[in-house]
Amino acid sequence: MKYKKRILFPLIFFSFSALPGQQLDLNFSYMLYGREVPASSARALALGGSGIAGGEAVDASFLNPALLGNGKAGIGLNAGFFLDHVEEDRAYPYYDSFEGFNGYGSYSFNKNWYPNGYGLISYTVDLPAVNKLSLSSGFLPFIDFTYHYREEVGNPNRTPDYKKDKILGYNSIESTGRLNRIPLAIAVKPLDNLSVGLQVDVLSGSIDSLASVSPREEMFPPEEIEAIKSNEKTTKTLNNTPLVFSLGLHYRFGDRLSAGFLIRGPYEIQFLNRYENTQAPDKNRQEIRTLSYPMRLGLGLDYRFTNILSGRLSFDFVYDFWSQFKDDLRPGLEFNDTYSLRTGVEHLFFDEIPLRFGFRYNSMRESRNFSESLITFGTSFRFLGVTVDLSAGISSQVYYQYDLFDDSIYGLFSRGSELDKVTLSTIYGRLSIQYVFFSLGE
Repeated sequence: MKYKKRILFPLIFFSFSALPGQQLDLNFSYMLYGREVPASSARALALGGSGIAGGEAVDASFLNPALLGNGKAGIGLNAGFFLDHVEEDRAYPYYDSFEGFNGYGSYSFNKNWYPNGYGLISYTVDLPAVNKLSLSSGFLPFIDFTYHYREEVGNPNRTPDYKKDKILGYNSIESTGRLNRIPLAIAVKPLDNLSVGLQVDVLSGSIDSLASVSPREEMFPPEEIEAIKSNEKTTKTLNNTPLVFSLGLHYRFGDRLSAGFLIRGPYEIQFLNRYENTQAPDKNRQEIRTLSYPMRLGLGLDYRFTNILSGRLSFDFVYDFWSQFKDDLRPGLEFNDTYSLRTGVEHLFFDEIPLRFGFRYNSMRESRNFSESLITFGTSFRFLGVTVDLSAGISSQVYYQYDLFDDSIYGLFSRGSELDKVTLSTIYGRLSIQYVFFSLGE
């Protein structure tokens, strides 16, 4: 039996592109270029990620640095924990004896939990010259490159009798790591109804990826094991110190209506990539990869209803110029500009306990044929001067992709151009705690 030996990771990292139709390599896009962590704070998630105009001072580092100028004078702490649960169901198309399409059969189902957290400290003081001066810093997750996948390989109808109903081996992809940011933010309030904020994020972090083909030893002779087996590791470390600049404005038109504006400048990330193959050391190499990320513009509105309703309505429009994204190793790569519509409603019940609902719609940089929707909800309560926010959200996507590991690796029949159906479901959970432990002037 002849086994098809191939180098997995170079194929993965250079094969995907924005193709027409329903085919999409969303997982590879996230592994290569990452995905911005959505709504780190619980309140922001509960309102669908909106808050450029309606966010609180504690949301400034996530949404709009100008919000920092709306906080009370004092020293405050804000910390949070979040837990995301991702399920990926991958199914192959199957046909009847007349080659008629019958449906999809699931062959790989992955469940993964991804924890994370953040911490911020802020200081606000009243100054006659600028009305109010606020400073903030901390630690925030920014761009996530995580993707975990594992599948069992077995094809009893096309293998010798001694292999029937047995697992031939395991294939897996493990990409772990994220870029975090240290925000350095300053905000002033030159007018009673106007706040201006500037933020500089210093990025740090590294990413490790491993693609493995692991045949079971009892299923193949030793020489075939060596022909099939593969472990390819990629390590990405920063080769520069990326800086991300953001400028925000917040203006209050009266007691009910506020507006916010955000501009985040383009930034460049340079990775030193090291590729290692345990079965083919001659393929080991390293290279520098420069990624130029695009500018972002955001506009938000916040409306407060009358005292009878005790509610707030928040709406944001965010536009990312992804068509300006560049990868120096893939000059032909083309992404689409994206927009995000985010809205949230907050209603205060008795004892000032809020109930929040939100919705977010995102177009996708990889293809105009796909989009992402997120439904969220949450609440908040105070205990001994500590404010605790809780929220959750759920989203689901369906896209189609070629088999991640061709069956010919194990000497089986290749499915060639057939596309798998991939159903991706994500549940987001957020917990945030804030406390002003030293309030000036009280």
